[in-house]
Amino acid sequence: MKRISALLIAILISLSVIVSCKAAPTYIQAFSPSLTESVDHEETPDVEPTAKVNNPQPALEIVSSVAYLFNSGKILYGAVEYKNTGNCNIVLTNAQFTFSDASTSLPVTFTPMLSEYDVVEPGATSFVTYWGNNPADEILLEGENITVTAELTPVATDDVRRDLELSDIRVLDNYPGFSTLSGLITSSQTDACTMNMSYVAFYDADDTLLGVWNFTLNSVMNPGDIRSFVINMNDLTIENLSSRTASTKACGFGFNL
Repeated sequence: MKRISALLIAILISLSVIVSCKAAPTYIQAFSPSLTESVDHEETPDVEPTAKVNNPQPALEIVSSVAYLFNSGKILYGAVEYKNTGNCNIVLTNAQFTFSDASTSLPVTFTPMLSEYDVVEPGATSFVTYWGNNPADEILLEGENITVTAELTPVATDDVRRDLELSDIRVLDNYPGFSTLSGLITSSQTDACTMNMSYVAFYDADDTLLGVWNFTLNSVMNPGDIRSFVINMNDLTIENLSSRTASTKACGFGFNL
């Protein structure tokens, strides 16, 4: 009996060794461009950081700006296009818009929306917009010679942009008081983005900036996804925007929260 017991114990020990040395299974998750459900962030591959720039020198220049007073002078609106003129990727940490008419100036300081994800490469451009209550609506006259100047604070970043491409942009004045914007958004990234932000800027025949609209889509953007959008620009009440728009510029970025 002792020999039998010893033999059984030896067999059990041998089996346990075989089980413990067995290779762990490998799990592969496939992403389909048609998926719209939420993505598990832990399983989403991280974007690889760009190579660090020796002696980074963040810098930018303001390319163009535009300002309006909407809603009978109650809402201040300003927008600027800026270009990265430095030698490294940048994000914005602060913005100051100064609205002016012939006799009054009104500075407004704010953090640009989702600016930590709006990574701008050297030579590339992006936009900043502002909507806010006009505390001086009796001084700044509605729509008459309103201008805006901007001071933007860039900082260097090693992050890369999760770029989204916008195409087939169309502007229609099919409602009284505001225009409709439509187009396509394409994700060429290698990982999924649960959130996104896009900017579309409108220019007249003289390449003068007429306005900028920014928006998000309530949709996960997986690699290769193409999403269509139709948006009513209710808060951008520029008269005859469609007929005055000769060209547009658009850019977008994705991010995960």
